[in-house]
Amino acid sequence: MSDWWIDLIALPLLLLFVLLLFLVETSRLGGPQTSALDPGPPQRRPRIYPANLIRQCGLNPEAQQLIYWLSKLLLGMLAPLLLLELLLGQAPGWGLAISAALGFSATDLWLLARRRRRRAEIGSSLSFLISLIVVYLRSGMPLTHAFRQAASHGLPAGHPLADEVALLGREIEAGRDRDEAFTLLAERTGVEALRRLAAIIHVGLTAGAPITDTLQAQADLLKTRQLQLVTEQIQRRSMEAMLPMLLICFPVFLVLVLFPAVIQLSDVLNMIGDLF
Repeated sequence: MSDWWIDLIALPLLLLFVLLLFLVETSRLGGPQTSALDPGPPQRRPRIYPANLIRQCGLNPEAQQLIYWLSKLLLGMLAPLLLLELLLGQAPGWGLAISAALGFSATDLWLLARRRRRRAEIGSSLSFLISLIVVYLRSGMPLTHAFRQAASHGLPAGHPLADEVALLGREIEAGRDRDEAFTLLAERTGVEALRRLAAIIHVGLTAGAPITDTLQAQADLLKTRQLQLVTEQIQRRSMEAMLPMLLICFPVFLVLVLFPAVIQLSDVLNMIGDLF
């Protein structure tokens, strides 16, 4: 039976960690604190780790900085306690140190995984959004209004790309320069396709040229890349599915084919030995 002091320390830490998880969800983009997610003037944009990572996860960097470090500290303490709980209070010092380091790094790994999922979700919907924007532009709608209409009517509520484009519209309505607003859209998501889109819009706004055809070409390029990505994933899954089949079929082949052949060859050799 584990020592009582382990449970006494671990339980309040676990409850505090659950509270931190609740605070994380309430400060995500689209939540109650959405208005606080504007990165502000250029000098206040989150450019350093972990502020940029937190923002690219769709969370408020200013609200999450304290939660980030508290969660790292809590997990760094809970991991050794969990190891002690599993080993009944008997754990080597190096094991406790490794578990503490893993717990301390768990928050970063979770943020990286969340950012990867969010970027993938944005990238998979971007070609459709651009195509819809092109339709609105060809109907005579202004660029900013076309973005907002495409995001609100073309994407489901709560979609990260819809939330980011809605924030883009609020920034422009608040007086931010359109060129800077589109650049910030790319910075706070970290999606490379949005960076190219911001560059295209910058050239169009600077030169005063229509960007409808360029946006359509960008949408076609994104669709082609998505098709290539889907094809690669299908091929990878096919190879992954073949591996267990090979692991199963090869031993069965040895048993059903080679083993009887070896037995027959052994019998033939014994008969030859009897003759001589």
